[in-house]
Amino acid sequence: MFATKINALIGRSAARDIYDVYNMVKHQLFVSDEEKTLLRKATVFYLTVGSSRKDNATPTEYTAFPQIDKIRFPQIRSQLLPVLRRSEHFDFEKAKTEVKDFLSKLLVLTESEKEYVREFNDKKYIPELLFEDKEMVNRIKFHPMALWKTRSR
Repeated sequence: MFATKINALIGRSAARDIYDVYNMVKHQLFVSDEEKTLLRKATVFYLTVGSSRKDNATPTEYTAFPQIDKIRFPQIRSQLLPVLRRSEHFDFEKAKTEVKDFLSKLLVLTESEKEYVREFNDKKYIPELLFEDKEMVNRIKFHPMALWKTRSR
């Protein structure tokens, strides 16, 4: 679920997305290296299968997050603040900075993960490049979106 939130933030950058990912970072939901690795791999998976990019080319490098930079305070004021508790303070600029910092560290892809993305971009779905766990690979091997996005046209 958290990987889909990150994917949504990178892809569409709605006010709620930055709020959700910031809370994940603030509450340190992913602390161990193992948790962060799994989160990165799941995020890469959803960045490929859930991408709404018109060019269908998922990047292998994440050093800048222009979609996050496009979020402006008027969006926060109109879309997010009305649904927060009155007592809750949301520091938008701090959230933006911390989320981008977290993502730039999280999304440093391994060579195998980059190869998965390159192959996916070339319409070849090879989940074994992304996940070493056979049980995980078996669960996602026939993922409908992955198969649909990598089919020949």
